[in-house]
Amino acid sequence: MASATRQRPGTGPRRRDSLVGPTVAALARNAEQVATLLASPEIAGLVADLEATRWTGRPGYPIKAMVGMALVKAAYTLPTWTRTARLVAEHAALGEAIGGAPSVFACYRFTVKLRTHSAMLTACLDRVIGSLRDHLPELGDHLAIDGSDLPAYAKGHRHLFKNLRAGQGLRRLRDLRDLRGPQHPADHPAEADLNVFQGLHNPPKCKYGTWTFAGSDIKRSASKWRCPKDQCQPGSTWVKADRLHTLIPRTTDRWKALYRERVGIEREFGVLKHEWAMLPLRVRRVSRVRLHVDLTILARLATALAKVRAVPVAA
Repeated sequence: MASATRQRPGTGPRRRDSLVGPTVAALARNAEQVATLLASPEIAGLVADLEATRWTGRPGYPIKAMVGMALVKAAYTLPTWTRTARLVAEHAALGEAIGGAPSVFACYRFTVKLRTHSAMLTACLDRVIGSLRDHLPELGDHLAIDGSDLPAYAKGHRHLFKNLRAGQGLRRLRDLRDLRGPQHPADHPAEADLNVFQGLHNPPKCKYGTWTFAGSDIKRSASKWRCPKDQCQPGSTWVKADRLHTLIPRTTDRWKALYRERVGIEREFGVLKHEWAMLPLRVRRVSRVRLHVDLTILARLATALAKVRAVPVAA
């Protein structure tokens, strides 16, 4: 039996791209496509904005080449600037496409410049998204939001409990499981929270039964529940929204439909991490991690925009 080998992120089989079609990442992995990205009006605007910040007049690598290095790093799934600089130095066509072969030290200095002028990078991302919306009017009609805690991700804490009480409750539940046997509900992953074990996630109840959902108020950040027989005084109550009590109850069909959209976000996270080098994190501090993520998403969206523009318009 063949032994299992662990593949480096980005070297495994390509999965279907979830934004505008398959193999978007493969389009950026050649010198011509990188040159196309640099020539796009949105990224050209970023280059022009950064050029305006040069005031010393000292010779140096062109801003266009430095932006090209950032695109190459994400497109070729390279975890470090050292490998990116080495690739461009050895790849003549790639160096010609971006307009030079900057050193690794210039790349690190450029990241400092981008963090200082982060508003320019944000404006470039907005322009790319706006252009994508012009070509894909349906973009953004259906939204699904999910995310990780950026400060924890920046510090390398990627496998933390969502809250501290869950970790404390898990230890107590393990003690209860040892006393009651393996059939205790704590064996289920959903019961790894003391609040869930105590039933605090359930809707309010009274002697007439479980209260029914009566809407939510975003300004209050709370959901309203009513007595099923309208016999209680008061007959309704507001429940503050949190992880256990969502504005849309978890038992409703609407919540289940929205939760199914989360699959698309998880798929996109996988594409960004494994095909666009967002996973191999080699920096710490929130500002540096934010820049790393922004540059990855910029390369991703700019390549998707280039693919959409390459499709001929139907007569």
